[in-house]
Amino acid sequence: MSTAASVSSLPPGTTDLAPARLSRSLKLGTRIYGLSAGLILIVAVIAAIGYVGLERQGNALLDYIRVSQATEGTLRFGWEFTRVRRHMANFVSDGSPVEARFIPEHNQIAGEQIAQVASRIGNQERKVLVDEIGAEFRKFVRASDEVIALRNGLTQAQAAFSEADTDIATPQPGDSDAAARLRAALAIVQSQASLMGSTISVAVHQGYMRAAPAATAALAALPPGDAPRLQATAPAFLERAARLATAHERLRQGVETGFNEMANRLDALLLTLIERQQAFADQVAAQAADASDAIQRWMLIVAAASSLLGILLCIFVVRGIIPPLRAMTRAMVRLSAGDASITVNGSDRGDEIGDMARALDVFRRNADKIVAMMSAEAVTLEIGETITAAARHDLTVRVDLANKSGFLRDIGVAINALLQGSSDTLRDIGQSTRQVASAVAEANVAIGQVSGGARSQNTAIGQVTQALAESAKAIRMVSTSANAASEKGVMAAHMVERGQVSAEQLARTVETIAQNSRKISQITQVIAGIANRTHILSLNAAIEAARAGEHGKGFVVVAQEVGKLAESAAQNAQQITDIVEQATADAALGRTASLAVKETMDSIAGDVSQTSQMIRSIAVAMEEQQATVTQIEANVVDLRGIASGNAVAAEEITATMIQLSLLADEQRQRLETFKTS
Repeated sequence: MSTAASVSSLPPGTTDLAPARLSRSLKLGTRIYGLSAGLILIVAVIAAIGYVGLERQGNALLDYIRVSQATEGTLRFGWEFTRVRRHMANFVSDGSPVEARFIPEHNQIAGEQIAQVASRIGNQERKVLVDEIGAEFRKFVRASDEVIALRNGLTQAQAAFSEADTDIATPQPGDSDAAARLRAALAIVQSQASLMGSTISVAVHQGYMRAAPAATAALAALPPGDAPRLQATAPAFLERAARLATAHERLRQGVETGFNEMANRLDALLLTLIERQQAFADQVAAQAADASDAIQRWMLIVAAASSLLGILLCIFVVRGIIPPLRAMTRAMVRLSAGDASITVNGSDRGDEIGDMARALDVFRRNADKIVAMMSAEAVTLEIGETITAAARHDLTVRVDLANKSGFLRDIGVAINALLQGSSDTLRDIGQSTRQVASAVAEANVAIGQVSGGARSQNTAIGQVTQALAESAKAIRMVSTSANAASEKGVMAAHMVERGQVSAEQLARTVETIAQNSRKISQITQVIAGIANRTHILSLNAAIEAARAGEHGKGFVVVAQEVGKLAESAAQNAQQITDIVEQATADAALGRTASLAVKETMDSIAGDVSQTSQMIRSIAVAMEEQQATVTQIEANVVDLRGIASGNAVAAEEITATMIQLSLLADEQRQRLETFKTS
């Protein structure tokens, strides 16, 4: 026998501390469920952090979209406001009804735009500013209506002045000096009145105010009867000119003190609103960048902690399963080779490995009995062959007593004695057929010895039968334990399969996070498109402002600020795209890690399957051994029957000794068929 080997349930050099005892008491299902729960917890933490990050990014994105929409509405309002001013300038200049028709339309569009801007702004400070712009714009609309009415009045006054007799200002032959002076003054008044219809300025009004008194004085200085037609028409001419001058002055004051002042206030308020929107957009971008940095830091921290926790969980599960299973496998291999000197440790464990260790220890304890039964089977076969040869009349064969001990040696000695006695008896009978009486006496003695040996043989065979029954019972117990261990292995394989399913679900969850990241990237592309369109609108606004000339100078600054805002929006959208691409890459790394976990679970499933197969092989071997022992037991029962038959035969020989003398001749003839030494 080899030196005793130790099969330990702990790795070499490991102290049996509290964590080790906890590891030895945990079931395999508990280990696998714990590992799965740890992995699910890691995924839940990563998903929660990703959800918080996506929520913050989404809020920042919504704020940025609102700012962009409000900015776009502000630009549209400014554009319509500029067109109103341009049409108003043209209308005031030439009084065209077409220009007057455009002004209310653009005022209505601008009012709708500023109302939409007010509905899209959530910040209270900017909302107050937009409401103030709306109130000022309503005042501006009323001022526009007043200017239109004044310009229509000027047009009517100009038409009435045109109906006057303008020939009175033309010098006539034969006019006196007073009439000539009056006509010259009236010509100056006529020229100033003509300028009032197309030029709204203080200089024109002042020119009229200088010319009108001079004409009135010249009319008063005209002698009665001198140029009677001139004296009759000049007062009406001067009166219409005065009404035209009054309408001109009222229009000038309405434009300069009403319309232009309100327009300038609206320009200032629009510029302030755009500056505040730019500041808010910069604030939103900064908040988004800060949130992105914080999320990246947390993702790195959680990823590192999750990796460390996953490694520790895997080490905990693997070290608690693989080394004991390998040691148990080596012990089973040695035990199957006939080495029953192993020492099986780990039976104090509370898991399935402890159950296997206890079953293996039972099998080890019964190994000596199994070896003894195998030896008994060989000796029994040898005895059977000897008896078979004797039954064939060969009494020279003997049972080899070498390497035999106990009741098997006693059986061999008894059979050898039986054969030797039979051989001697037959030889003596052959030699002493003439001395039948003496031979009969000797035969009685020999038969008595045979009867005693048969009884001894019958007793020994009964002991062998009992030992074989105990061995068969022990083998059935080992087989039952092996079958139970096989069922435990199947259960462990199912648990590992459920762990594989959990790992696959983890991979699908990480893939879902990657898909959400790609959706966010698509949204940022939409934002970049909005920024590009806003930039194009700012360029168009700058072009239209340049076309407007002096009236569009204020809007050039607005267009430039909007262009800068669009560029800033495009840059921020690109930053968000870079962040989302990094999140997608991190999700891909998470998916790779989940696949690695799945491969590890597949490896564990393979090891558990191999262990279960080995246990099933042991169960099959035990069933075959049980069948063999059953067959040996049946043979021993037959042998016992033979021994009983020998005893009965010995008694019958004693009863028939009287007839032996009569059969001496017949017996001698039969003795010649036996081979004796």
